[in-house]
Amino acid sequence: MAVGIPSGADSVLTTPQDARAYPHWFDVGGGRETAAALRARLAGSGPAVPAPGQVLVAVTDAVGCGQPTGAELWARGSDLTVRWTGGGAAPRECLAPFRAVAVFRMPASSLPAHPTVQGHRPDPAGPGMGRHPAPGGPGAPAAGQSSSASAQATASSG
Repeated sequence: MAVGIPSGADSVLTTPQDARAYPHWFDVGGGRETAAALRARLAGSGPAVPAPGQVLVAVTDAVGCGQPTGAELWARGSDLTVRWTGGGAAPRECLAPFRAVAVFRMPASSLPAHPTVQGHRPDPAGPGMGRHPAPGGPGAPAAGQSSSASAQATASSG
């Protein structure tokens, strides 16, 4: 597992407060650089993130020994998953796999009524927060929807 990129931080962020809480997952995991990058993108001084009528889907995942350069959000039924894209070939020696985080912005109306992320209920927006149901509408994002990623980072413990 990479330092600073925790497992268990797959979240559906529905309010600006959720977006401000999300980087704390990385603060508690020792990933202050990743937390700072996320905070700059999610809780900056610009318009409210997520904007009204939008949600953010944040996903962390082990990506192996190669570093992806992009990500796509896919839906199968109500399950949202990420497919990592780009990047070069993995090095010959790999001491530890990389973990990555991507945050996707999507219309709230495209979110399934009871979404799962990577096969499980979404995690809370930040550590110590209780789970809460994410609002959803009819339909789901189209399979193969590319990310309009608000933030993406990779790290390695190697």
